[in-house]
Amino acid sequence: FAVLGDRSIRAAVAAEAAAKQGQFWPYHDKLYEIQAQEGRAALTDDRLRAVAADLSLEVEAFNADLGNPELARRVVGETDQARRQGVQRTPTIYVNDNKIEGAIPYSQLKPIVERNLAGGR
Repeated sequence: FAVLGDRSIRAAVAAEAAAKQGQFWPYHDKLYEIQAQEGRAALTDDRLRAVAADLSLEVEAFNADLGNPELARRVVGETDQARRQGVQRTPTIYVNDNKIEGAIPYSQLKPIVERNLAGGR
């Protein structure tokens, strides 16, 4: 869910490009670290490529995927779909019809999942 505008969409495409090389979570974590320290303005294309190089991704393939319009369409489409479903922030989790916004501890999430597995809401 690219919630922060164009740079967020670009960063999400970059994360998808990293995922194609099995490195989604390390790439994701590094982007959040950069954003927390420097703000989203730091997530330029040059910086996105530098993160890929730092993680030893195959840079040529990463760059091709970063420029892949299909990946960009998918990110925008998923963001639009999330907005239509009422998502306004991350994380948002749906457990059946239960919408849970914000990070909650496992100890709070577990009973919700268990209730739903048992047929309750």
